[in-house]
Formats: sequence, structure tokens, C-alpha cells
Amino acid sequence: IKWHFRSIDAENDDILRAKLTELLGKSEAKRIARSQRPGIQALSDLTRIVRRSRTIEGSIRTRFEMHMDEITKSFITCEGLKKVPVPLAYSTLTSRFLALWIFLLPLALVRELHGSLVMIPVAILVAIFFFGIEELGVQIEEPFSILPLENYVD
Repeated sequence: IKWHFRSIDAENDDILRAKLTELLGKSEAKRIARSQRPGIQALSDLTRIVRRSRTIEGSIRTRFEMHMDEITKSFITCEGLKKVPVPLAYSTLTSRFLALWIFLLPLALVRELHGSLVMIPVAILVAIFFFGIEELGVQIEEPFSILPLENYVD
């Protein structure tokens, strides 16, 4: 599931296939890899296996199914977030506007600070603050690339 939300290149795809084969066996790994929605397929298979198990008692099975339903709902929600892209023009426009605003800021500060040299550190401090917020916004646009998913799913 964690690989579903990361950008997968050829090397990571091979690692994923090897890990799936190790955990599930060759035929199950192939079936999940060929699925149009591998994450949902894996969650569905896991739920089906627990439902068919005769060694898990009823109350534990019921709680497990409740948790699997919640995981599946969360997965579908995250999948929806991943599929809604932030337009590149939006990111570019906000970056350019911010750069222009920061560039023109000293001109506005000259009058307010009466030409004092305090204007330079104030402008630098404001620039660092706003560029930090802008970088945070860029990261929020693609949260799955920065979240420590390994801590939650391994």
C-alpha cells in the first residue's frame, strides 16, 4: 500500500515485486501486481482470508473486519487526494508572485523605516519566513512523498 502512494520507478517496482513474492508467493504477487487497483486488491484479499479462517474466533474476526473497513476507507480517501493534482501553473504563479513581492518589499520599507539600514535585515527576515511558508505549501501539495509511511505500515 505504501508503494501505491509513492512514485515508483523501475528499481522500486522490482523491489516491490520481490517483496510481494516473498510475502505472498509468486501467483498471489502476480495477481495483485496485475490488478488495476493493487492496494484495494491486497486489502480485499486480506479480509477474505480472515473471513475464511476457522482458527480466528468470532469477536476477533468482527473487530478485524471493522478495522479493515476503516483502513479501506482511509486508503480510498488517500487515493482520491493523490489523484487530484495541483495545477503546475498555480505553483509557478504563486512562486513568481512571491518573488516579485519580496523583491519590491524594500521599496515599501524605505518610506516606513525612513531610509534606515534596518530595512535590509527586516526584508531578509520576511523573505525567509515567506519562502519557508511557500516551500511548506509545495510539500503539502504532494504529502505522500514526505510522509514517513514506512513508520506506519512496516
